Amino acid sequence: MSFKTFTYLAIFFGLFFSSCIKEINEDFDYQNKIVVTSYLSSNDAVFRVELIQNFRANTKHISENYEDIPYIIDAIVTIKNDFGDERQLIYDANDECYSIDSASFHLIPGLNYYLNATTPDGKKITAKMTLPPKIQPPTLSIDSSSSPYTITDSIYYPIYSMKKDLELKVNFSASGDYYFVYTTVFYSNHYTTSSTDTVVHGISESFMSYSEKPAYLNNNNTLETKTTIKTESYDPVTSFDLSVDSVLIKVIATKEDYYKFVNSLEKQSSLSNDPFAEPAMLYSNIDGGLGIFTGFTVSANTVKYKP
Repeated sequence: MSFKTFTYLAIFFGLFFSSCIKEINEDFDYQNKIVVTSYLSSNDAVFRVELIQNFRANTKHISENYEDIPYIIDAIVTIKNDFGDERQLIYDANDECYSIDSASFHLIPGLNYYLNATTPDGKKITAKMTLPPKIQPPTLSIDSSSSPYTITDSIYYPIYSMKKDLELKVNFSASGDYYFVYTTVFYSNHYTTSSTDTVVHGISESFMSYSEKPAYLNNNNTLETKTTIKTESYDPVTSFDLSVDSVLIKVIATKEDYYKFVNSLEKQSSLSNDPFAEPAMLYSNIDGGLGIFTGFTVSANTVKYKP
C-alpha cells in the first residue's frame, strides 16, 4: 500500500495513521500546530516525511474531498543521525511529502535519528527515533485440519463450501523491542463439476501486534496463532480440494513510539462509532507539534507447506 493510500484510508479517524490530522472541537482552545507523519525503514528506497497543518473540525470536510488536506509545502526539513550526518529533504509534489533517496542517506539499525522542520512563519518541530536492529528471518511450523465440503441451502441456490484450519507457530529471536507479525497464506482451490475442472488461487492474510512479552509469546519466542481459509462454489460440485501452497511471514521490529501510536489509533478507531465513548487521545512523539516520527525493520521468510 502506498504512502498516500494510508493517508486517505485514515482520514476518517481525525488524527490518523498516515496523515495524523487532529480535529479540534470549538469548545476547546484551538492551537495551530504542525502534524508530522514519518515511518522510516532501511528496506525503503525513499524516506518520506509528511507535514500537515491541523485545523478546526467544523471548518473542513476532508473526508469528502481529499484535496482539502492542508499540506505544508514550504518548510525546511532535515534529518540527522548520531554521527552528525545531516541531510535536507525536498518536497515532492507527487507524493505530497518531503523525501530523500536512501542512497543519499543510509539508515543504520541501532542508531538514533533526529528530525527538524521549520515553516516560513516560524513554527518549529523536533523529534527523535531509534531504528531497531533487524532480527533473523522467522521460521514457521504449520499444523492443519480440513473439513469435508458441505452444501448449504440458500434462498436462491445451494452453496458448496470447504474450509481448512491452520495452526501457525512463528519462531523468531526477540531482542527486547516491539513486534508486529503478518502472515499471508497462499492456497489453491481445485474443484470439479459435471462440466468443468477449475483451479482457483487465493490468499488469506492475518495481522498480529504485541509488545515485548505478551501472554501468547512463550519463553521460546514462539508466537502461536490460528487462521481459517474457506472457499465456496455456487455450481454443483463433484469433488473439492483446498490445499495450502506456502505461507509468507513478516516480522516488523519497532520501538515503543510506533507501538504506542498504532495501538492508540486502533483504540480510537474502535470507538469512532460509539457516541457515548470517552475520547481516545492519539500518542504523539513530536516536540512542538503532533504526530509520529518512528522507524522499523522488516524480516521476512516464505515457507513451503508440506502436509
